[in-house]
Amino acid sequence: MLLSSSKLIHPIAVAFVFLTSSMTASRSPGDVNKVGNGGDAVICENEPEKVQLLDLYELKDKTNLLTLKTAEPAVSYEKFVEMMIDRIEQASPKLGRTYRNRWSEFLGQVEWVKDKKLADVKDSLHTEEPLADDCKFVQLAVRIDKIADGEKRFQIRQDLWDQLSPLGRAGLVMHELLYQHFARLGEKDSRSARKVNRLLLAKNFEAKSFWKLVKDLRVPIYPD
Repeated sequence: MLLSSSKLIHPIAVAFVFLTSSMTASRSPGDVNKVGNGGDAVICENEPEKVQLLDLYELKDKTNLLTLKTAEPAVSYEKFVEMMIDRIEQASPKLGRTYRNRWSEFLGQVEWVKDKKLADVKDSLHTEEPLADDCKFVQLAVRIDKIADGEKRFQIRQDLWDQLSPLGRAGLVMHELLYQHFARLGEKDSRSARKVNRLLLAKNFEAKSFWKLVKDLRVPIYPD
C-alpha cells in the first residue's frame, strides 16, 4: 500500500529525530553530572561545632565516639582513619587490606572545590532535620560515577572540609570509601554506609558487632 506524500518520512529525518532524542535523554541532570553518590554536612551557625558530618549529626550518644590520648592541640584526622581501618582489619584482614589500599589512593583522587557549591545528591534518605532556623543541610562531597582521563573521582568542598573536626574529616573519608564499596554491591543510598561508619567511629568496637550490623543491613560482605 502506498503512503501519501504527507506521511512519507525520510530515513535521514528518522535518524536525526532518534539522535536528538537520545542526546536530550542523555542530558538529564544525573547523567550530565555523572554523579555516583555524595556525603552531606549539617551547618548550624550558632553551634560550637558549626559544620558536622551528617553521619555524626545523626548519632544520638556523642560521648560514645573515638578519642585519642594525646597532648597535641590538633589531632590529625589521618590517625582516626587508620584506627577505623584497623577495626575493619580486625573483623576481616582481607577487607582491611582493601580499605587500606583505597585510603592510600583517596587524597590523590580528590578535587578540592573552592568558591562553588556542590549539586545536591538526594541519596541520604535521612529522617530528621534540625529545628533551628539557622541550620541547613549542604552537599559536602560527591563521588563521580564516570570519569574521563584527568578527572578526579571525588569532589569535596574545601571551605566545609576546613571547618570539620578531625573526627569529622576521618568520618567523611570513611563515608566515601564505604559508600563507594557498598554502591558496587547494589546499595542505592547512603544509609547503610552511614551506619557502618558510625560503628567504626564508636568508642567501643567489636568484630562481632561489625558482622552483626552488616548482616542486619543485608550488605553482601562475608568473613574471611
